[in-house]
Amino acid sequence: MDFIYQLIQDARVWSKYMLHGLSAAAPLGAVVVFAIALGQYVRSENWKKTEFVAKLFKEFSENEDCRHARWMLEGDPREITYKCGEKFERYLYNFDELSKAIDSVLRKGPLSAQQLHMLDSFDGFFIYIEQFERAIQRKLVEQDDVYPYLGYWIGVLSGHAGWAPPESILARIHAYIKHGGFDDVEKFLHRRWDDSDPNQANQPTGSHPASA
Repeated sequence: MDFIYQLIQDARVWSKYMLHGLSAAAPLGAVVVFAIALGQYVRSENWKKTEFVAKLFKEFSENEDCRHARWMLEGDPREITYKCGEKFERYLYNFDELSKAIDSVLRKGPLSAQQLHMLDSFDGFFIYIEQFERAIQRKLVEQDDVYPYLGYWIGVLSGHAGWAPPESILARIHAYIKHGGFDDVEKFLHRRWDDSDPNQANQPTGSHPASA
């Protein structure tokens, strides 16, 4: 009987220590569960940010005005076709023609149909840049999420890329940005991008040979 009594007592002591151990481990288990849930949440949020930027960049890449503006920024003389009413028009583009168009609008002078098309193309381009800037401001995405997509064009517009338009052209473009009231484009370009190398950003297909 003494043996059985001692066995029961030992079992009680063992169960007491087991319950104490489980109670002590409970907070640790909760921390582990929280850490796992937090990791899943962060991954989910990062994926949402990446998806948002990728979707906006896809629209930017496929937009006709943006495509024309990108061609114009690269500066290669080329024939540009655009729709005017019910018919298609063509004109030869180069930096000299862009300079004339910007100078004319800054002086509030008359604009030809071709010059209007050039400036409309840049308007479309800058409107998309503003969307990226506003997404950063609203913390929908981080600045680092945007750079891989737009780093090349940031470098071009800032004159820091391996290849960029002449300074006189860049000065006119920035004057047009200010004239057009594209405040968020100015904020976007003035961000601290210097920690990243524009030449390491994803370069668009068909970018200027000198930038490759």
